[in-house]
Amino acid sequence: MKKILMTVALAATALVSAQAQSEFKPLAGSVTTDFSLFANGIFNQTESPVALGSHAGINAGLIKGRYFLQDNIALRLSLGLNNSSSTQKTTDPVTEATTKSNVFTFGLGLEHHFGGTDRLSPYIGAELFLGSATGSTKSVNSAATTISKNAPRFVFGGDLLLGADYYVAPHVYLGVEAG
Repeated sequence: MKKILMTVALAATALVSAQAQSEFKPLAGSVTTDFSLFANGIFNQTESPVALGSHAGINAGLIKGRYFLQDNIALRLSLGLNNSSSTQKTTDPVTEATTKSNVFTFGLGLEHHFGGTDRLSPYIGAELFLGSATGSTKSVNSAATTISKNAPRFVFGGDLLLGADYYVAPHVYLGVEAG
């Protein structure tokens, strides 16, 4: 019985020791991926970017990957998709207009990670992106239904980024980013 307890205690000590020595943050050569929970931002505008001709919500990065060139320098690649829809109703004359838009983007950027702590990794960065935007408007009234499609548009832009990742376990993190 003592041998079994001693073996279990030794195994537990080795496991805790191995976890204590493991790196939480990625090192040079590491690849990370993440999925954005609030891809359009916490304070997202609800208007259609294509209909308004603005850039609101254009680079909604849903999936992002990083390759760490050095312990503190990461190359980032992002894919974004933003689908939005809005409806406006009028009473005189009775009309309902629904505007829909779709924006797809591909981004490439660079991040510089600062020391932070063993688990916190603050960073700054920049990203260039390009993509396409399409949209349509459907107008319904008592006399007719009209559908008009916007011409597809090419999207090009960039972001300056400020963010931080907090590693809750080795290579598993929660992050925030503003751009």
